[in-house]
Amino acid sequence: MASKETAIRLELIMAAVHFSTIFILKIPVARGFVLTLTLGGVFVAELLNTAIEATVDLVSPGRNELAKKAKDLGSAAVFCALTLFLAGWGFTVPEVVK
Repeated sequence: MASKETAIRLELIMAAVHFSTIFILKIPVARGFVLTLTLGGVFVAELLNTAIEATVDLVSPGRNELAKKAKDLGSAAVFCALTLFLAGWGFTVPEVVK
């Protein structure tokens, strides 16, 4: 089910770019490992968000404020994980490209 999610497909493309960039820029192994951990956090957050959305849709097919709040918080978790991932790259690229 998760592989049918558009967001996960986009994140898989992002992972391909991530690993290619690590290789092309010759990022040190320790730094690459930390960046890859943050990428893993994005996938974990996305999978949990997908699970929350599926559960909410099953339990509450109608419009419900608590259901909306649960979905919004799941999406916010994905946003935070993506922000940490991008921040890691933001600190890495200037240091490596010097």
